[in-house]
Amino acid sequence: MATRFTAELNPKDVDSVLSMVEDLRKESPKLIFWSLKKGANKGQSETVNNVYAKANLTKTKIKKRTSVRFYSISQLTAKLRIKSGNIPLEEFNGTKVYKSQSKPGVYFKIWRDEAQENYRHAFGLAANPQDITRGVWEREINALDYDGRYPLRRKFGPSVATVFEKTPRLSDHVLKTATDTMVAELNRLVNLKLDSY
Repeated sequence: MATRFTAELNPKDVDSVLSMVEDLRKESPKLIFWSLKKGANKGQSETVNNVYAKANLTKTKIKKRTSVRFYSISQLTAKLRIKSGNIPLEEFNGTKVYKSQSKPGVYFKIWRDEAQENYRHAFGLAANPQDITRGVWEREINALDYDGRYPLRRKFGPSVATVFEKTPRLSDHVLKTATDTMVAELNRLVNLKLDSY
């Protein structure tokens, strides 16, 4: 013979559960936004760290060329923007001008894992040609209007966007890290909210 039993919920318990669900519904946009923000910021941080590992730039210079924008909380959408403009050569660490005859030109190192390079005929544009704060330049000797001194051409290294695109699987890694961080943070915040009841 089957055993039968009846489960009855206390009206106070029902009210408590309904209240908790309603609170979560009201709070969910905030929880989602905070989680999305944490995930997107983690994606930006991973981008900076990975570009830093490749390009001979400071993290500050890399970060200033990236930004995060939030587009849609309902669709969990944020966008990491990476500027595409090439970076002036003088911003790369260790760029120096030498005036000695045995070591002429501008020495620079764009990639951390590669040797230092040299533009023999490049110079700084200032009263002191060793001062590269206003850029590293060379004479554009193949220009039709070249007069022996001008025009000049400024020297650049690759953009942060180029380094990002040319690093194998970096975009997949950044997306996965950002998503995992967002989901973990959302779970943490929901559990904190549930624990408060």
